[in-house]
Amino acid sequence: MTWDHPLLLWAVPAAALMVAAFELRVPGSAARRVGRFLARTAVLACAIAALAAPSVSRHVPQPRRVVIAVDYATRTPLAASAREAGHALRETLRDVAAAKGLAVEVMPFTTRPGSADAPPPPTARSALGAGLAGARLRFREGETGGVIVITDGHGDLGGARAAVDALRADAIATTGIAIPDSLPARAASARIEALDAPDQAHGVFAVRARVHLPAPAPHRVVLRVDGVETEALERAADAPASVVFKELDLPVGLHELSVTLERGGEAQALARRLVAVAAPPRVLALVRGAAWIKALEVQGLAIVRGDPAGLRSILASGRIPDAVVADAESLVALPADAAHVLRARVHDGLGLVIVAGADTAAWAALAKGPLAGLLPLVPQPEPPKPPPPRPEPKDEPPPPPIEKPEEAEGPGLKAERRPEEALPITLLLLIDRSGSMAVPIAKLEMAILGAQRAAEALSPWDRVGVISFASDVRLDVPVRSARTASTLAAWLTGVEPDIRPGTDIAGALRLARQVMEKERTPIKHIILLTDGRQYPSGPIFGPVVKPMGRMGITITAVGIGRGANLSQLREIVQWAARGHIRPARSPSEIPRILTRDTEQVAEKRRVDAEAIDARLHDDRKKAEAAPPKDEPKPPPPPVAPPRSDPEPDPEPVQPVAPLPLVAVRAHEALRGFAAADLPAVGAPRRALARPTAALLLTRSDATPVLAASREGLGRVLMWALPPSDPGALAWAPLGRLFAQTTRSALAPEGAFEFLPTPRVRETPDGASLQVLWPPGASSGHVDARWIGPAGSSQPIGTFTPDDGEAGRPLPPAAPGSRCRIELTLPGGPTPPPLTYLAARPATTAEEAADARALATALGAALEDPLTFVRGLPQLSRRERRARWPLFLWLAILLLPLDVFLHRRAHAA
Repeated sequence: MTWDHPLLLWAVPAAALMVAAFELRVPGSAARRVGRFLARTAVLACAIAALAAPSVSRHVPQPRRVVIAVDYATRTPLAASAREAGHALRETLRDVAAAKGLAVEVMPFTTRPGSADAPPPPTARSALGAGLAGARLRFREGETGGVIVITDGHGDLGGARAAVDALRADAIATTGIAIPDSLPARAASARIEALDAPDQAHGVFAVRARVHLPAPAPHRVVLRVDGVETEALERAADAPASVVFKELDLPVGLHELSVTLERGGEAQALARRLVAVAAPPRVLALVRGAAWIKALEVQGLAIVRGDPAGLRSILASGRIPDAVVADAESLVALPADAAHVLRARVHDGLGLVIVAGADTAAWAALAKGPLAGLLPLVPQPEPPKPPPPRPEPKDEPPPPPIEKPEEAEGPGLKAERRPEEALPITLLLLIDRSGSMAVPIAKLEMAILGAQRAAEALSPWDRVGVISFASDVRLDVPVRSARTASTLAAWLTGVEPDIRPGTDIAGALRLARQVMEKERTPIKHIILLTDGRQYPSGPIFGPVVKPMGRMGITITAVGIGRGANLSQLREIVQWAARGHIRPARSPSEIPRILTRDTEQVAEKRRVDAEAIDARLHDDRKKAEAAPPKDEPKPPPPPVAPPRSDPEPDPEPVQPVAPLPLVAVRAHEALRGFAAADLPAVGAPRRALARPTAALLLTRSDATPVLAASREGLGRVLMWALPPSDPGALAWAPLGRLFAQTTRSALAPEGAFEFLPTPRVRETPDGASLQVLWPPGASSGHVDARWIGPAGSSQPIGTFTPDDGEAGRPLPPAAPGSRCRIELTLPGGPTPPPLTYLAARPATTAEEAADARALATALGAALEDPLTFVRGLPQLSRRERRARWPLFLWLAILLLPLDVFLHRRAHAA
């Protein structure tokens, strides 16, 4: 229920109070006064509600209509007239229209819309814009649907685009049928349904065509390149069939491909496509070794060698490479200004592929350089090498002690020297993954990054686990040794926000208690991260959290943003009796808060270890001060002298044997490589995957090897595999994988358009030239010159940014001839020339339909009528209905009751 004047509803309680005050003064029994009060209040409430103008809204489906606009001025060699073609199409669409509730009608037009039963006027040219405007008048108020135009495309097409835009503004779609070529009545004729060829190619490519041939007539399917017959195949079928031609390797430039269906020397169907064969992508190589460069050159990429000092000048020039391949040593050696220019170019679309290189120190330095923000992997330094083993002591009897020797290393010394071994910690992180953690997305990402850093702050003897919760609760990372902290982010890649409503904090704490009950470590700590409150509400946290306090479990509750219910988190910590509340005002503070909280728990462990050592030391002093007993004590056993330095911490065990690579997800960088064919490799460089990155390849132990991320429009891929890995070098397809990785990071077409670009547009009146200026260009001019096939030259004129999309006509050229446009920028670099092919006629028939002109006039590709009608959407509109008469009638119906209850008794 919607109220147009909701403020009037506040008068209802005021009216009720006034009626109550008045009725208390009127004598009568209590029941009669209550009845008068209720009747008068109901009448006034209904009257006030009617004045507030209530209404309800509902969605009502809009009626749909299909108008077939037939061009009666069309002159084609059809067996049936245009009028008969329109009615035949209506009969074809009858079943589909009836199933979808569509009304179908035929409307003829020439210069203006006419009647479906009127004879076709003898008009030479038709006006498509007027016909579409007349079709719009056939739609009633609130109707939607579509318009199908039947014409040959040779009439007056002016004003058609404006009429189509007006139809689309009213949710009316448009398409066309170019007769005689695309008429549905000629479905039994040979036709080409699809021509599959790339618009742009960089090398060898295949051409496929999907044809429909009537049985049993055989046809020749001919492929022509630039008007020259290249391959001809014989086909005969009564259903759609695919025809695959041999692969083409064309020179750089623009080429015209055409596929023709011929029978008896006569062309019956034609499909044409222009393919621009470009030079191979340019890749700037900033690598020390030659293996990468050789692999890319073998795979057909144009390699440009460079050095870190000259990168800034290359990226600031007019011709920027499509991708940059650099190792860690080159990126670390980049000047600061060159690194910032590289990052800006990557944001604009430049691809960047980073390889590990041979220097482990340079790999670790990447995480602290100016490019650290766009790396998919966060490089980690290599662990220090363990010290050499100590020689075993000789079995010699110890010298007689002069003084009383110290006791052997016991719990006190162990706690003092290695508190992390004597008092290990179990850290359990509870991460909220409800839908609110996705707005902004950095909340969940920062929570995962904070969990990673908190785990890294632990020692190898500690244990860590992760529980995520939303409407459900699950144990994502079972409690395990903190030695595997480097792979924690990889285990959490599947943690995504849950769109279902619910934040089960109590369930997460309940599962955390069950997990902690199985742990035997003396220190147990839980970190709870959430940005909301318990939903649905109801659970009491006392029975869940209070036993955890008796178990010695400490809890830190982190409230993210303003939406976190700090009072509820404070209640959880109070029930635990041991813990803290740490608010995080923004998601970027989460990693710092978690790392600091974990470090404080570790610091408390050190204090507890010192307390244990002091207590044991006092016990030893008391034992020494006790009076000796009568019986003699046996001499103490010989004790080895204590070591002067503590033992080093155990290092994570690195696998010696190679492990197979595992494809984590499908990606363009891995296209063409099966998971079973990947090799086994050794240990990659130490790195952590960012939460925003996509892991593509890992080893079977979840160690990251290849990751990808996006920075603006550019792609960044990062290899953590050393270049001298034996398993990778022995794998034959390694070079092809490197090349495919680089190709997946190439800059998109037109990413760096710093110069004016010429464009040729084909119109029915001839070819015209447009000059496209880069965004933001407000001044300057270029001179254009046309060069014909025989070397003839002619100036076109001067273009400025103020010209917009205005074009200038080009000189006529023979169909299929190759012409060139050259631009001259005074005082600047020369833009690349444009080569184009003069348009060829569609067929040799005089009355052939111009489907291309019709599609250009309508602003969209022509579509099959049945597919077009089936795809028309069912729209609905919101309809409001007033409800104030209902409340007014209620007030009128209650008025006699109010009068009856207020009737006075007759005086005696």
